[in-house]
Amino acid sequence: MNHDSETREPSLHIPFTILALAIAVLLASQIGASNKSAEIMRWQRETLEKQIASMQTLDKQAAEAFEKRGPLVQQSVQLKKQLETLVNDLLDLAKDDADSKQIVEKWKIQRAPAPAATEEKKAP
Repeated sequence: MNHDSETREPSLHIPFTILALAIAVLLASQIGASNKSAEIMRWQRETLEKQIASMQTLDKQAAEAFEKRGPLVQQSVQLKKQLETLVNDLLDLAKDDADSKQIVEKWKIQRAPAPAATEEKKAP
Protein backbone atom coordinates (compact mmCIF):
# COMPACT_ATOMS: atom_id res chain seq x y z
CA MET A 1 0.00 0.00 0.00
CA ASN A 2 1.00 3.42 -0.79
CA HIS A 3 1.02 5.68 2.17
CA ASP A 4 0.73 8.88 0.11
CA SER A 5 -2.48 7.87 -1.62
CA GLU A 6 -4.35 7.13 1.58
CA THR A 7 -3.56 10.24 3.60
CA ARG A 8 -3.68 13.13 1.24
CA GLU A 9 -3.27 16.54 2.71
CA PRO A 10 -5.67 19.18 1.47
CA SER A 11 -4.24 21.27 -1.31
CA LEU A 12 -3.28 24.88 -0.60
CA HIS A 13 -4.37 25.88 -4.08
CA ILE A 14 -8.09 26.01 -3.22
CA PRO A 15 -7.84 28.55 -0.33
CA PHE A 16 -5.43 30.71 -2.34
CA THR A 17 -7.76 30.55 -5.33
CA ILE A 18 -10.74 31.59 -3.19
CA LEU A 19 -8.70 34.39 -1.65
CA ALA A 20 -7.54 35.55 -5.10
CA LEU A 21 -11.14 35.53 -6.37
CA ALA A 22 -12.32 37.51 -3.34
CA ILE A 23 -9.58 40.09 -3.91
CA ALA A 24 -10.47 40.25 -7.61
CA VAL A 25 -14.14 40.82 -6.79
CA LEU A 26 -13.20 43.49 -4.24
CA LEU A 27 -10.94 45.27 -6.75
CA ALA A 28 -13.61 45.06 -9.47
CA SER A 29 -16.21 46.58 -7.13
CA GLN A 30 -13.77 49.34 -6.14
CA ILE A 31 -13.04 50.12 -9.78
CA GLY A 32 -16.76 50.21 -10.53
CA ALA A 33 -17.39 52.50 -7.58
CA SER A 34 -14.58 54.82 -8.59
CA ASN A 35 -15.89 54.96 -12.17
CA LYS A 36 -19.36 55.82 -10.88
CA SER A 37 -17.86 58.43 -8.57
CA ALA A 38 -15.94 59.96 -11.48
CA GLU A 39 -19.14 60.05 -13.52
CA ILE A 40 -20.98 61.81 -10.69
CA MET A 41 -18.15 64.32 -10.32
CA ARG A 42 -18.25 65.08 -14.07
CA TRP A 43 -22.00 65.65 -13.83
CA GLN A 44 -21.51 67.94 -10.82
CA ARG A 45 -18.81 69.91 -12.64
CA GLU A 46 -21.03 70.34 -15.71
CA THR A 47 -23.94 71.42 -13.54
CA LEU A 48 -21.74 73.87 -11.67
CA GLU A 49 -20.48 75.35 -14.93
CA LYS A 50 -24.08 75.78 -16.10
CA GLN A 51 -24.99 77.46 -12.81
CA ILE A 52 -22.01 79.79 -13.06
CA ALA A 53 -22.97 80.75 -16.61
CA SER A 54 -26.56 81.31 -15.51
CA MET A 55 -25.47 83.47 -12.57
CA GLN A 56 -23.22 85.55 -14.84
CA THR A 57 -26.12 86.11 -17.22
CA LEU A 58 -28.40 87.07 -14.35
CA ASP A 59 -25.75 89.43 -12.99
CA LYS A 60 -25.53 91.19 -16.35
CA GLN A 61 -29.32 91.40 -16.55
CA ALA A 62 -29.51 92.84 -13.04
CA ALA A 63 -26.88 95.47 -13.86
CA GLU A 64 -28.77 96.43 -17.02
CA ALA A 65 -32.07 96.61 -15.14
CA PHE A 66 -30.43 98.77 -12.46
CA GLU A 67 -29.10 101.16 -15.09
CA LYS A 68 -32.47 101.30 -16.87
CA ARG A 69 -34.29 102.11 -13.64
CA GLY A 70 -31.87 104.86 -12.63
CA PRO A 71 -33.80 107.65 -14.39
CA LEU A 72 -37.09 106.36 -12.94
CA VAL A 73 -35.60 106.44 -9.45
CA GLN A 74 -34.39 110.00 -9.98
CA GLN A 75 -37.84 110.97 -11.24
CA SER A 76 -39.42 109.36 -8.16
CA VAL A 77 -37.06 111.24 -5.85
CA GLN A 78 -37.93 114.53 -7.55
CA LEU A 79 -41.64 113.79 -7.36
CA LYS A 80 -41.33 112.93 -3.66
CA LYS A 81 -39.55 116.21 -2.96
CA GLN A 82 -42.21 118.13 -4.86
CA LEU A 83 -45.01 116.38 -2.97
CA GLU A 84 -43.31 117.02 0.37
CA THR A 85 -42.98 120.70 -0.52
CA LEU A 86 -46.63 120.82 -1.57
CA VAL A 87 -47.83 119.15 1.62
CA ASN A 88 -45.64 121.37 3.82
CA ASP A 89 -46.99 124.44 2.03
CA LEU A 90 -50.53 123.13 2.54
CA LEU A 91 -49.88 122.59 6.26
CA ASP A 92 -48.43 126.09 6.58
CA LEU A 93 -51.38 127.54 4.66
CA ALA A 94 -53.85 125.61 6.85
CA LYS A 95 -52.89 127.82 9.79
CA ASP A 96 -54.56 130.84 8.15
CA ASP A 97 -56.85 129.47 5.40
CA ALA A 98 -60.10 127.64 6.16
CA ASP A 99 -60.17 125.70 2.88
CA SER A 100 -56.65 124.42 3.43
CA LYS A 101 -57.56 123.50 6.98
CA GLN A 102 -60.55 121.55 5.70
CA ILE A 103 -58.35 119.59 3.30
CA VAL A 104 -55.81 118.84 6.03
CA GLU A 105 -58.56 117.63 8.38
CA LYS A 106 -60.37 115.61 5.70
CA TRP A 107 -57.23 113.75 4.63
CA LYS A 108 -55.70 113.78 8.14
CA ILE A 109 -52.46 115.28 6.89
CA GLN A 110 -49.85 115.92 9.55
CA ARG A 111 -46.12 116.40 9.83
CA ALA A 112 -44.11 113.38 10.80
CA PRO A 113 -42.38 113.72 14.16
CA ALA A 114 -38.66 114.47 13.93
CA PRO A 115 -36.44 111.40 14.28
CA ALA A 116 -35.00 110.83 17.76
CA ALA A 117 -31.41 111.14 16.55
CA THR A 118 -32.13 114.61 15.12
CA GLU A 119 -33.73 115.73 18.37
CA GLU A 120 -30.76 114.53 20.41
CA LYS A 121 -28.36 116.47 18.21
CA LYS A 122 -30.46 119.65 18.62
CA ALA A 123 -30.80 119.30 22.42
CA PRO A 124 -27.21 120.20 23.55
